[in-house]
Amino acid sequence: MAGRIINPKWTERIIELERTGNPIDELSDNPLTSQWLIMFLSRKNTPFKVTNLGAGVKRITTITDECPMCNRKL
Repeated sequence: MAGRIINPKWTERIIELERTGNPIDELSDNPLTSQWLIMFLSRKNTPFKVTNLGAGVKRITTITDECPMCNRKL
C-alpha cells in the first residue's frame, strides 16, 4: 500500500459533484479512496450509504432512497 496516492482529478470531480448537488455513486477497491470519500461526505454532513460488495470492493453512494442492488425506491 505504500506509495499509493489518490488521483487529484478524481477528488476534484467528487468535490464538484457534491458542490453542485449531483449524486455521488462510486465503486472502490482502494481503502485509501474509500476512507477519503467517507470522511469528505461526513464532514459535509451529506447522507450516504456504504455497501460492501465483497473481495474488498465498496460502493459509496449519496443515493440513499434506492436499493443499491435493484435500484427500487425504498
